[in-house]
Amino acid sequence: MNGFVIFGYYGRGNLGDETNLRELVAVIRATNPEAKITVISANPVQTTHRYHVNAVAKVYFVDIAFAIWHADALIGGGGSLFQDKTSLRSLLYYSFLVLLAKLLHKRIMMYGQGIGPIRSRVGRIISCFVLSKVHLITVRDRLSIIALAELGVRQPEIFITAEPLLILKELQQPFINHYWREHQDAKRLRIGLIVQKNGFMQKKFWSQLLECISWDQNIEPYLIPTDLKDLALLADLSASLNITMLPLEEEWEELQKAIGGLDLVVSTRLHGLVAAVVQNISCLGVSVDPKIEGFCLQLGVPFLRPTSKMEWLSAGNRILSFLYQPLTEQKPWGAQVDFWRVRALENQFILKKFIT
Repeated sequence: MNGFVIFGYYGRGNLGDETNLRELVAVIRATNPEAKITVISANPVQTTHRYHVNAVAKVYFVDIAFAIWHADALIGGGGSLFQDKTSLRSLLYYSFLVLLAKLLHKRIMMYGQGIGPIRSRVGRIISCFVLSKVHLITVRDRLSIIALAELGVRQPEIFITAEPLLILKELQQPFINHYWREHQDAKRLRIGLIVQKNGFMQKKFWSQLLECISWDQNIEPYLIPTDLKDLALLADLSASLNITMLPLEEEWEELQKAIGGLDLVVSTRLHGLVAAVVQNISCLGVSVDPKIEGFCLQLGVPFLRPTSKMEWLSAGNRILSFLYQPLTEQKPWGAQVDFWRVRALENQFILKKFIT
């Protein structure tokens, strides 16, 4: 195969998804240096500049059809593409791309996917029909396999792997020290929080939770953005509570430097936890999405499952108690990381086989 069209949540300022695209493009080029790659993006100019690929806007359907027509394969990049939690519209959009490729007799692979949640009846029927038409699926956690089984997807080859970004290398301490040289404080412990608005967890909840954490004079909290959508919330929290917000980085390695200097990461976003695991930093997930829970259950990372009855004080006390536990209790997943890195590498092996 020489021509590839890649689709996913690209061009919207999500650091984890952008890094997954970077690594996916690198694997394709390492396998076939002559490959012609086109990415469907919300910001095609930025995508072309960053990854040196062709890019088409996700709303230009004629250009998309032209690109798929001239390609050999369509690849759905790592992420939770088939879900209707954000909206049914996105699920319908990705389904359209897969059916178009099928109509044009192209090979189709879903790479490092998280499946679900799909709650609507229409979404479940469409997802079952569409995913049964692809040729190969790799999923990053067991909950995604369960979701596929519940949908009734049986036909394509399905492989359980792991989050693709787990294969990235841990950054060494000199790089981390250089990043944190401007944030030398007298407090002993640093907590990084990657938060977002979700359900009852709005600005007021996070403000109260951060105040609870700040009561401990030994702790310095930091707000870490990993998605453009979270910037407004984090900026408001930073200004109102006088808490340092680290910059939103364009490169994954900068996020690793930030997280590498922390004692604990509390994250509502999957790739905040992934970066913490890669850097061997204690982390606590806040399961606002099944993909968080799937990742935590797979690796043994502790997590909170928010409910409407969860109060900021109980959540804050849970975070503080976790921070002060012995190191062996903080990182029960440490012994499993190498195993899951190998499983994550399987994504690339399967992709290379698909290409060749």
